[in-house]
Amino acid sequence: DHTDWLGPDRESIGREKAGIFRSAKPAMAREPEMPSTIADVAQEKGALLQRRGVEWNYSVTDHDWAFS
Repeated sequence: DHTDWLGPDRESIGREKAGIFRSAKPAMAREPEMPSTIADVAQEKGALLQRRGVEWNYSVTDHDWAFS
């Protein structure tokens, strides 16, 4: 089961998934209400946290999408 690997809650899962962050590299977070452990790991590793709705966003229409 995935909880055996990632953990039982969003904070644990966030910490595990943020393990791929690298120093001085962008770390994209798509959830506006992300677990605090994601920001913690980004800071610990010196990653450049990019949060949806803060540093970036996107919009979707019937025919295309836009990244901003």
